[in-house]
Amino acid sequence: MLRGHCKGGVPWHLDVTDALSQTPILFVSGKCDRTATVYTTRMAQERLLELGAQQLRYLELPDLNHEISPKVVELVADFLWAALPQSKDQSIRIPDGMKVSLYSAGYEARTGAIDGFVQSEDKYWVQMDGPDGHRELIESGAFTQQLHTTLAGQSAILVGKRLADDGCIESLSVAVSEPSAEVLETKQIAPHRVQLPVGAVLQLGGMKKCAKRLQCLDGRRVRLRQVLQDGRYAVEVQGEEALVRVHPRHLVP
Repeated sequence: MLRGHCKGGVPWHLDVTDALSQTPILFVSGKCDRTATVYTTRMAQERLLELGAQQLRYLELPDLNHEISPKVVELVADFLWAALPQSKDQSIRIPDGMKVSLYSAGYEARTGAIDGFVQSEDKYWVQMDGPDGHRELIESGAFTQQLHTTLAGQSAILVGKRLADDGCIESLSVAVSEPSAEVLETKQIAPHRVQLPVGAVLQLGGMKKCAKRLQCLDGRRVRLRQVLQDGRYAVEVQGEEALVRVHPRHLVP
């Protein structure tokens, strides 16, 4: 509070240390805010710069009132993820025990469970179901995780995927349990119609036609962190500090 007269400000006699220069600050104001006006927040921005803030990000949202909007929550989430310390050994991999489906041309699907990961080859051991129960070392692109998801409010399980020529998801095979049916009905669904579970580990595909800053992420493993209102997903990318927003068609299960 600025001398007790306005909110959203910075005290002129604020006592700070040298640590302020290296402290990340996100300052969001609304141009429609009549309580903490942009006149006040711009003065506060100038004062923070005078005090030595070097990592200040100041944003004015044109339609924001005196409120916390979904856009602000999204900005704060991205800011905190980038600002908080991250482990240098940022391991993102499919957890052991995850059920998977494997399809081979001319054969019915086989099923198994993840039973280890070989970092040097970027492949997974899969313990196959069946009498022999053998293990196979398989690339992640050769199987589909049986992720539990929802489709039009119904519980469903992913059982397969179809990739486009550029590596994007063309469609997903989803097994849905109908209330009156004893068996699961499998449907081919567009990727944007399937809500993937938060926390799932997937792989980026078809990123070569995206913005240049995203093209280098093609093929990287990711962990899904948030479902956004515009239908995209915020994901944690292997080796990257900040979250990345991607379309469902780029997430390969």
